[in-house]
Amino acid sequence: MDSPVKLKQLKQLAPWVAGASMAVTHIAMSSNCSVTREGRCNTCGSCAVALIALVSWAVMKKDYREEISRHKRV
Repeated sequence: MDSPVKLKQLKQLAPWVAGASMAVTHIAMSSNCSVTREGRCNTCGSCAVALIALVSWAVMKKDYREEISRHKRV
């Protein structure tokens, strides 16, 4: 497979990966996070995963909006 095909497949897969990671993050934070139960962090890493998932989603949305605005200008 050449690069444009892989890039297209990655762009199609990205929203599903972002959604799945947000779901997994929600589950992990609700079951592992000790801040809400004990008031202190036990460094489970759920918040880091949540932050990475949200940043990835935001970057993906920004790229999508830029791509749409490029097509409107053409």
